[in-house]
Amino acid sequence: MNTFALQLFQSTETDRIDEVTLFVGEDASGSFGIQANHARFITVLTMGLARVDRTDGRREFLATSGGLIYFRKNQLVLHTRRYWRGNNYSDMQAILQQKFQAEDASLQQIKSNLTHIEKAMFRRLMELEHQR
Repeated sequence: MNTFALQLFQSTETDRIDEVTLFVGEDASGSFGIQANHARFITVLTMGLARVDRTDGRREFLATSGGLIYFRKNQLVLHTRRYWRGNNYSDMQAILQQKFQAEDASLQQIKSNLTHIEKAMFRRLMELEHQR
């Protein structure tokens, strides 16, 4: 059976999965699959779950924050800010929802803080302009 390797890169670590027979992911155009000896390929993954099937019958799921993948010379490389690996689809869905809801709330707070800072700076600039 033809296989390929999946190299995973996130902000804090790297990992490798060998003996992969199928990778199923999703980009802006929808779901797609990659098998061994696929043509050179690059795309941007959406946030969600990807599936990795291996020669020994194991199926693994990757919860990602989105990312860039490219396939070349029987190696698939995934670059993402964060990913989580697991064998249970339901567990991975729950992790995805939990982690990214918390991240989204944090990002919203950061955006709100930046808006307040921008408004304060603008007010201060206007005050300085009036003092001239």
